[in-house]
Amino acid sequence: MAHKLNFAFANCNYQVEIDENSNNAKLIAALPLTLTFEDYGSHERIAYLEDKLDIPASVSCNPVRGDFTYYVPWGNIAVFTKDFRTSQSLYRFGKLSEELLDAIANSGQETVTISVIE
Repeated sequence: MAHKLNFAFANCNYQVEIDENSNNAKLIAALPLTLTFEDYGSHERIAYLEDKLDIPASVSCNPVRGDFTYYVPWGNIAVFTKDFRTSQSLYRFGKLSEELLDAIANSGQETVTISVIE
């Protein structure tokens, strides 16, 4: 099974499926979220959550372009626009479509609302 998420901004909606598991359920429980992404380095766009998710710091991920992730120590969502090295305390929720990735990469200071599709 999978959870379906909607990313809404710039008068457009994009859907993403993420697997059902205990860590993804923590994101689902926090939705809807309205976030503003900012550039971080040359490889990702990040957005801070008001409340951190209770995801164990023992996770790790080797992020690639399009990965939709959560960095445990800082409590932020990260969308990777380029491949990156293996990172400790980085959890991967799932993969974004090229269309959604390009929209987030070019979203500037626009707000993005992430919600669950019922």
